[in-house]
Amino acid sequence: MAKQGVMLCWVPVFLDWAGPGRYDFTDMDTRIRTVLRLYDKHTPAGSPKAAVVVRIQAAVFTPAWYVEQAADAEGRTTNLIEFRNPWGAVVDACPAAEVAKQRFGTAYAGQGSTLGISLGDPFWDTHAIDCLNAVVAHVRASDYADRVYGWLPCALNTNEWFLRTFAPEATCDFSAPTQKAFRDHLRARGIACPDNPVPLPGDCLASEHGEFLDPANDASRRVEEFSLWLNDRVAQIILGFARAIRAATADSPKLIGFFYGYSLGLSRLQNLSQCGHLAVARLLKSDDIDFFCSPCEYFFRADEKPFTASMVMGPFANSAASHNKLVFLEDDHPPAGVGFAGASFCTRDAWHDEMFFRRNFAQVLSHGQQLWWYSLGAKWFKEPYRHAIAKGLQRVGLEALGRDRSPVAEVAVVVDERSMSTQRCNAPLHSMLLTESHGAFFPVGAPFECFELQSFLRHEDTSRFKAIVFLNLFRVDAETLAGVEKLKSGGRTLFFSYASGLLDDRDGTRTFSATTAGELVGMALEEAPANLPLTVWVDPARTDLMPGGEDVRYGWLHIDVGVKPSMLAVADPGAEPLGFLRSDAVGLARKRHQGWTSVFSSAPCLPTSLLRELLRQAGVHVYAEGGDVIYANRSMLAISASSAGAKTLTLPRPGALVDVLDGTTLETDAGGRATLSLKRHETRIFWTPDA
Repeated sequence: MAKQGVMLCWVPVFLDWAGPGRYDFTDMDTRIRTVLRLYDKHTPAGSPKAAVVVRIQAAVFTPAWYVEQAADAEGRTTNLIEFRNPWGAVVDACPAAEVAKQRFGTAYAGQGSTLGISLGDPFWDTHAIDCLNAVVAHVRASDYADRVYGWLPCALNTNEWFLRTFAPEATCDFSAPTQKAFRDHLRARGIACPDNPVPLPGDCLASEHGEFLDPANDASRRVEEFSLWLNDRVAQIILGFARAIRAATADSPKLIGFFYGYSLGLSRLQNLSQCGHLAVARLLKSDDIDFFCSPCEYFFRADEKPFTASMVMGPFANSAASHNKLVFLEDDHPPAGVGFAGASFCTRDAWHDEMFFRRNFAQVLSHGQQLWWYSLGAKWFKEPYRHAIAKGLQRVGLEALGRDRSPVAEVAVVVDERSMSTQRCNAPLHSMLLTESHGAFFPVGAPFECFELQSFLRHEDTSRFKAIVFLNLFRVDAETLAGVEKLKSGGRTLFFSYASGLLDDRDGTRTFSATTAGELVGMALEEAPANLPLTVWVDPARTDLMPGGEDVRYGWLHIDVGVKPSMLAVADPGAEPLGFLRSDAVGLARKRHQGWTSVFSSAPCLPTSLLRELLRQAGVHVYAEGGDVIYANRSMLAISASSAGAKTLTLPRPGALVDVLDGTTLETDAGGRATLSLKRHETRIFWTPDA
């Protein structure tokens, strides 16, 4: 890779930690020195020297000595994260004697649960910080200190700071330290609780108001409080790590970052509200954190799906820039022929491999983000064709630095992490509300950006957006209502769905209010009967919304998973009815106000064709009509084809498109339209006339 101009290497490191203050850094030194030696050997003359980011692996922070000293008389661990299933049984807990064997692992093989010290254990605030300080001090005193560019401390599941179990019905963490820490938290807030207050899995499946928790019920309040406490605790640990590195490197600042903020990518898992990643807003405020990172979203990778797309796994995607932070996407896809059982973890052949590289690169380039290629196997970058791909994309990336990369997206998609803690565990519904609803925007044919709610309302320049879509804005307080109210201007269209604004927390006591929902949405709403299916029909006999009279039906269609909808229907004679519930009440409506427009859908996850038409009528420029994925900024435009055939690109203004890789030119007509023929999943990247 050095020969291709890639000069920053992220090096996973381990060390032997035998006890307090007893560290052996031999393994870490060998890894870093070997990487730098090989880079120096192959770096072309006149090129800058390679640098490294030190990626401290999660296994470092699960030292066997600490686990063993807390084991009970039978050798069972008492300070590791412990999952339970709905019947209260332990899913698995790694025996103390097995921990030492997991030196390079982040998951215990029993059922794939997270291997890590309990979040409630003071270890994270004491011994872990001591270890981190020792690592930084050793590196600063080493012969490679001047080659270190940044730090990426890792912990918990797959090194990515989240909690997960592959037993789909399980929730966490029931270890003794967490029981105590959560109990102390509740009692400090004056909340009565039993000695072991962590909510059982059965409690996490119950609800009092549809899918939502009612804090008036003690058990449900603990479910919500535990979610808030656990996510805040993970953020607290991360902030402690960041402060320690920042203080230790104050005279020679380095980049500091973390895998974090996967609320979209983790929404398919049972315990989203207990994953640990729902405190993005807090971490964004920290001056000690310089970047966030994640792999490319796995859910949209498989080439068997209707479309493929790339993005980091959460709303830090575009909120980070509002706080002067970087976003790194980790492209960890293997080459063709590397065996993985899942279609989302492998590529079909060398051609598809190159298109995967191009697509991820186009997304990063269009959003002003960063990218690293991650090799999980020794031979992943051995093939010459991969070297050529890397060289070409590296060249384009350097050329882009001299061009106008300002955004052109007119659509903002907003995620509210706070609302996730107000719901019972229901992974299919959470996936629909977040991953699938967000994913429906990729094949619309227009670029969009994704934000965390609080950051968006407080810090983002919203004037450039013609449409703002709130995926899950269920819980509101006075600040949120006031922030959304400021967006109701400038000819903008705001989109709401499902139970937007239903949870009113303004006076410190939650109420479930269709009136408050209507205040947020901008049209009169009412609660629909609880026994109605959560579906909407855009009936061409009753509305001419869809071109060609398309009959569109959408909503909750899972036959094997129950949902308890708190469904709102439109009861506003001034709103334009666009879709209907099974009761014939209005389930999709648009209301035009002075200076802004509101769109509300009773069911989440609007289909792409419906989104495209609503966005077009909101004034959003649509670059492509056929379900293809578009990435764009002021100087570049990329298309990733979802089907084979002729494609028409419509630019905001006419001019020539120049292929960034081979230099060929594609001229538009006077209307800004250009036609090209593409294979399915083929990705082309162009410099635009504005470049």
